[in-house]
Amino acid sequence: MRKLSTGVTKPSRATLDDGALRHDAAIQSVNHCEEVGTRGGRRERECDSYRYNLAAYELGKLFGLRFIPPCVEREFGGRDAAFTWWIDGAMTFAEMKAQGLSPPDGVAWNHQQFVVGIFDELIYNTDRHSANLLVDPQWRVWMIDHTRAFRVLKRLRNPGMLARLRMPPAMMSALESLTSETLDVCCRRYLSSEEIKGVLARRDSIVGLFSSATTAASPAP
Repeated sequence: MRKLSTGVTKPSRATLDDGALRHDAAIQSVNHCEEVGTRGGRRERECDSYRYNLAAYELGKLFGLRFIPPCVEREFGGRDAAFTWWIDGAMTFAEMKAQGLSPPDGVAWNHQQFVVGIFDELIYNTDRHSANLLVDPQWRVWMIDHTRAFRVLKRLRNPGMLARLRMPPAMMSALESLTSETLDVCCRRYLSSEEIKGVLARRDSIVGLFSSATTAASPAP
């Protein structure tokens, strides 16, 4: 086991072995909240928690997304933690750019970027950057490190950015099908009731934004 040099939450990397399979995992046990001031003078509660890695993975499964590595909850050093499957051979977006590499299929690459952007808006991810987006040797994108997501805020974080994206039909269908009941079953172990309400409110805004854009783009009868 060793500490990783990247990441504010100081994750660890460990090799797991059950006798049949041996593989590495990233481990995060951070779990703290604080009251912060906003520009409007209000006080809001912000959390940095391993629980959100688990919630993001479960929500991604519910949506049929393969962009988030498997993540399970286990004890680590006497604390609950998220164990995330290590993506072998992957590089960060920062490393990809530093090496001047470009994806071979621009259409497929853009589709993945759309999914990342929409999902991050849904979960109100405040810490997406080029060091926690990975690309594997097959040019598949992987989203990692969601410890600063799932704010209780019901507004979208960046609707202007969202409006520049294209909504994949399968993701639109998953968003429209999401209910408070399915979200509760999926994520109640990791999210508070207010955090779940925030996801649903932002889902409504995302669906409304893209539905309006589709209607505006449709030719008049």
